[in-house]
Amino acid sequence: MPFLYFSFMKIIRTFWNKCEKMDKERIDGLAIPEECIQKEFNYEGDGNIDHTLYVTLPKGKDPSTLPVYIHVHGGGWFYGNKEIYVPFAKFLASLGIAVVTMNYSLAPKKKVIDMTREVLDAISYVQENSKELSLSLDHVYLGGDSAGGQLASIVLASSFRKDLQQLLGKKLSLPLDGLVLNHPVCYVRELGKVIELKNPVGKMASKNYLAGLYGWKYKKDPFCTMTSDFDNLIQGVPFPKTLVITSLGDTFYRPLSEKVFVRLLEEKTDTKIICNKEEPNGHVYNISYINDRSAIDTNKEIADFLKNC
Repeated sequence: MPFLYFSFMKIIRTFWNKCEKMDKERIDGLAIPEECIQKEFNYEGDGNIDHTLYVTLPKGKDPSTLPVYIHVHGGGWFYGNKEIYVPFAKFLASLGIAVVTMNYSLAPKKKVIDMTREVLDAISYVQENSKELSLSLDHVYLGGDSAGGQLASIVLASSFRKDLQQLLGKKLSLPLDGLVLNHPVCYVRELGKVIELKNPVGKMASKNYLAGLYGWKYKKDPFCTMTSDFDNLIQGVPFPKTLVITSLGDTFYRPLSEKVFVRLLEEKTDTKIICNKEEPNGHVYNISYINDRSAIDTNKEIADFLKNC
């Protein structure tokens, strides 16, 4: 089993390395708004780049009047950083939003529980140093894309669930006005089913992926049980007004995003869904291709949600 696990992790690393190369090429081709101020801070005070965040503000606007949007990046829990989200953050800032994006440690070296703790630390840093960061905390929103949507949901749940607080050793104490779940992957255990991993190799891959996220004993891990299934996570959690984003071309993950939306409706959460049909309409299209009309329209809807929630 260890051999299969490490072999699978090597395949995963190769895949994400290719994604990193493609992301750099994609970003080089974007027209990125420059009427922004972006500053970097270390939220753990340890000099580790994995513990840094960006605060992105529009130039020429009073920060005290701006809603604050804290975004948790995606990347399958194995990949991603705040640099990739600079175009998205600057586009939202150009629409009058104060944006916080952060790095956090990734799998397989760190597990989902570690990532959640680091995101909570980043938010606590924002809360405790808001004046230094030129942020007003009168209206604060949390969100995330893909895997980041799951982490954002866990962070929200930590405000209300004592059993989750005990596992994490901390909780969210910052009041939130709303939540943005952008192509969320909150049903982690269903990933294999969604992408039709029904053969023996596929089942092996699914098990090893979960082991990379939660550890070898994930089947008996209460944190995994609670957080890898959105239905389990949201028990007793009053979600704030929520915007869910998905797209027609997101063949693999759209069913999971739509399932999140339906589940929130069942909980009588005030929630809205955007399902983009215009090209580009792949996974997290509005973050990857900020200059395309479909992305512009969606990101303007996000900004309107953050301003008028």
